[in-house]
Amino acid sequence: MENNWGYFPTGGQVSTDWDIGYPGRDMRITAPITYVDRHSKSWIVPRYSVTNGASTGWFWRRLCPAYVGFYRRAAVIHDVACEDRLEPSWQVHRMFYEVSRHDIIIMARGIKSRWKQFMWTRLSVALVWVMWAVVRALGPRFPGEKKDQ
Repeated sequence: MENNWGYFPTGGQVSTDWDIGYPGRDMRITAPITYVDRHSKSWIVPRYSVTNGASTGWFWRRLCPAYVGFYRRAAVIHDVACEDRLEPSWQVHRMFYEVSRHDIIIMARGIKSRWKQFMWTRLSVALVWVMWAVVRALGPRFPGEKKDQ
């Protein structure tokens, strides 16, 4: 489903198998995922990629698990983008924010009450902004980048 925050042309379903890795939180992607952001940039997660939520930073992983809620797809795509390092880290972290915002809008469509939908969306957007700020501050930076980007 398309909205102002991008879309998943192939549906975006996260399909994984648990991988045998220490500390046992690694997952192997069993079906490719493609996300097209609002600037028409494609973010591709190939089949057999490994994800573990580590790219969201140690601080955030202590507060929220990486594979639940509206940021599940964002965490998976972010992990792979941080591993591949094909784009600057600030763009990768921004994509995490945009995928999370996309999924908030999709989830909000399922809420029947307009008031509850309004409140859930506003609170979720605030939480995503905090998540993005933590990932931006404590998440990985790629070698050769300036600190102020």
